[in-house]
Amino acid sequence: MKDINLSAFSDLAQDFVEATSSLVRGRTINIMDTDGIIIASTERDRIGSFHQGAMEAIETGRAIRIAKADLPRYKGAKEGYNMPIFQNGQVIGVVGIYGQEEEVQDAANLLRVYVTQCFRQQAMTRRQIMESELRNQLLNLYLLGNPDNQEYIEQLSDVLSCHLRFPVTVILLKAAAPSGISDIYRILRQYFGNDDAFCPNDIYGVRDNLFILLHSATEPGTTDHFPDIAKGLCQSGKICHIAISDPCADAGEIVMGYKEAKTLLSLPGNGIDRLSAAETRSKLYISKILQHGGSHYIQQLDRLLQSKIPKQQGQALLENAGAYFQLHGSVSAAARAMHIHKNTLLYRLNRLYEILGLNDVAPFERELFIRMLIAFRAEEG
Repeated sequence: MKDINLSAFSDLAQDFVEATSSLVRGRTINIMDTDGIIIASTERDRIGSFHQGAMEAIETGRAIRIAKADLPRYKGAKEGYNMPIFQNGQVIGVVGIYGQEEEVQDAANLLRVYVTQCFRQQAMTRRQIMESELRNQLLNLYLLGNPDNQEYIEQLSDVLSCHLRFPVTVILLKAAAPSGISDIYRILRQYFGNDDAFCPNDIYGVRDNLFILLHSATEPGTTDHFPDIAKGLCQSGKICHIAISDPCADAGEIVMGYKEAKTLLSLPGNGIDRLSAAETRSKLYISKILQHGGSHYIQQLDRLLQSKIPKQQGQALLENAGAYFQLHGSVSAAARAMHIHKNTLLYRLNRLYEILGLNDVAPFERELFIRMLIAFRAEEG
């Protein structure tokens, strides 16, 4: 981390001196920057004035004790102890406390340690916020897919020391509730920085109330633990749906990977949907057909089914057909899964085909139409 500039934390410094003054019996506490200027004090009228004792502590790197007899040669100072604050071996400021040496020496040392830790934590927090904002900008540039942004992408990647390693997987996480997006950050934060879990070159952020992760390929010979993490996230209850794209060979494919993963999250379901799985891809493409002109015919099939038999009975027939298709057309396997006899399943399938007028349609088309009908009902709720 770069050296802390205490002047950037003057508001925090003022809060600090006022809060800690009561811990040292209301004594005056000052914090000075590397120019010897008081940037915070329990005596507010002294803020902005020069402190000669602090300047000496900065120049020598040693604690400066100022007794009453020394006051004439220490401009702007009072009796007390002034301790240099170090960070990475460099003096970054001075903390001073009013009082006689035997009364305040120990307190001054404690204040020095306390203020050092306090400002170091604040600097780290600010850096993390800035880095998060830059990562979000970088993520948005990739998702825009504009080749003209390539130079800006490279500049941001250099600033963050974060360069995607292809093939990249686009991963979208949906919270159980819109307000749960902060929980996604909290849950994932425990994994970031762990090279066994996430690659340092991953880019992530929030968009459209979804947590988006551009997950770089792992180094050769290492294991990608994200599948196990994804499973654990779903089981946590905070995240209900995760969509994982196919590997993207270059930046141009990231946009399509994002769009497909986002479409998956808009469909009914939960758990983990991987586009590399045939069943998931089938669900995606059926959804696209419904969105681009196929819904009118499926609505007609739905009305036809409801006109012939009660909706609940029709839903049972569709569930039987869905199990049959999911088990690759195996009557025996589907019957076992549904806990019914094979003949019962065959009867129900033929009954469904008859009602929908699909008896004489090729098996592929018949399955496609019924799968679309199942997806249509799922979306309709």
